[in-house]
Amino acid sequence: MDLIPKVWMMASSMEELRDQIITIIVVVNGTVILWISGRYAWLWLIGRRLDREFTLRRIISMRRIGVDPVVMIRARRRAISGLHNVSVKQIEAHYRKGGNPLRVIRAIELSQESGTLMGWEGACRVDLSGGDLEEAARTGMDPSTGQTLTH
Repeated sequence: MDLIPKVWMMASSMEELRDQIITIIVVVNGTVILWISGRYAWLWLIGRRLDREFTLRRIISMRRIGVDPVVMIRARRRAISGLHNVSVKQIEAHYRKGGNPLRVIRAIELSQESGTLMGWEGACRVDLSGGDLEEAARTGMDPSTGQTLTH
């Protein structure tokens, strides 16, 4: 707290005072920029390596609208590793509706193991309705409606 008055008192002229104030402003702005870029840089590096859809702008906008980019990256990684054709936009849309994309992808994987081949839309419908995704994955039927969940 006492630093700024001492800096001003040390300035012998108005030009030195102006230079010192500009230096303080530059240091503060630089610190803020480094903090923000550090916060998003690692997400961008991981996401970009995974998929071109993860741009820095997209990751920042995800945070602003309340979407957790970490969940998006994890879900997309799992979808790619399981050879599921699910885009980042589909994952984000399901998350924004209140769903859990990681659970949906796991249910699709379970359905492939059991041979029922549940689709993304059907699994999302069961997830958003609060149904049991594991049962739906094993049987291939929506527990609440009895409809088939295949592609």
